[in-house]
Amino acid sequence: MDLLTSISSFYPSLAERRPLPTLYIPVAFSLTIIPFFIPSRSIGILTTFPLLVLLALSRPYFTSGDPLSDYATGGVLLGMTLWYLDFLILSPWTGEDVSFIGDGKSGRGITAKEPKPLLKQLIWALRLMVTPNRGIGWSWQVKGVPRDPDVGLSKWKYVRRRLLRGVVTFIRSLAALYVMGLATTVQEQRKGLWTWSALNVIIGWSGATWAWNGINYMYNIASAVTVAIGLCGQWEWPPLTGSLSDAWSVRQMWRLVPSSISLYNMF
Repeated sequence: MDLLTSISSFYPSLAERRPLPTLYIPVAFSLTIIPFFIPSRSIGILTTFPLLVLLALSRPYFTSGDPLSDYATGGVLLGMTLWYLDFLILSPWTGEDVSFIGDGKSGRGITAKEPKPLLKQLIWALRLMVTPNRGIGWSWQVKGVPRDPDVGLSKWKYVRRRLLRGVVTFIRSLAALYVMGLATTVQEQRKGLWTWSALNVIIGWSGATWAWNGINYMYNIASAVTVAIGLCGQWEWPPLTGSLSDAWSVRQMWRLVPSSISLYNMF
């Protein structure tokens, strides 16, 4: 706790923070893509990674005006920095440079160094950086990814279904947030032990429901957009998690959760 207090002392209070620049996140994201277009990887890393780290560390100096948004974008910047460190520095250093295998039909992986047209190189880099949660179609894909029941749908039916799910999960997340706020307000006014405990349970489950639906909202919207513009295939966006009905134990629950569920992730 003392360490966190010491770190937070370097940053201004929420009331003293400046408005977050509109292009802050897009500029940071572009720094993760640029190195793939510089012939010398060392030069690309030396000219972009320090800037990315600086933007990530400087994020608490700014505010979007919404604490939830500040929390989310801060996590995104941290994720970008870790993905960059993994894909561009650590993986090549250990001799395991990431490669795009696709849906398994090509029979071989395509690395960043393999010569390809400019547009294909851009798509390769974007695919790597916008779908880093489970490595779908990549040489580092995690095991136990749920089967996608929508993979056989036509492109636009798939897009419509994912957009609809995005809207539904967004509404659910707002409802959960409202319930959490209402229960917190009532809890402050009621001091009885049983009432306080019951409201605490409601607050806990509301928070979990808000997070669950919020992550799935972003995931569904991202899948719809990337498939619609042709950046990704439908097979690259299997369900983010399995069915909650299978989470009957702590061990089973963690099997349902992707290894890097912070996607959003993703976008």
